[in-house]
Amino acid sequence: MEDPEEGAEPAHNSHIIVKDVSDFTLLLGASRRIVNGQAFERGQWPFLVSLHYLKPNDYTIHTGIQHLCGGSLIDPYWVFTAAHCYSDDLSEGFSEVTQWRAVLGEYNQLIKDDGGQTVEI
Repeated sequence: MEDPEEGAEPAHNSHIIVKDVSDFTLLLGASRRIVNGQAFERGQWPFLVSLHYLKPNDYTIHTGIQHLCGGSLIDPYWVFTAAHCYSDDLSEGFSEVTQWRAVLGEYNQLIKDDGGQTVEI
């Protein structure tokens, strides 16, 4: 499928860009653009969960953002997410559940206290 703006194939990767384009997105191998994305209204997706890792690591140090994985709230006490988010194979210490928190209702991760609800895990 061709990108009509640039006449080239869109980048295929699994990285999520959570901050404006920076040198760090290149370090991660992430694309400099979002393909087929669309804006959404505050509260439109109330079941989406941002999972934050609390220990400093290369990603949070370079971006200032603690979001490392996403999930879906499937019950008042349960979040469905990918198993690799908590794998020490990805980074040592990720399996320590107490080092994570869930943030629900956050609209913009670059704005402190934008109305999200934080829940310790």
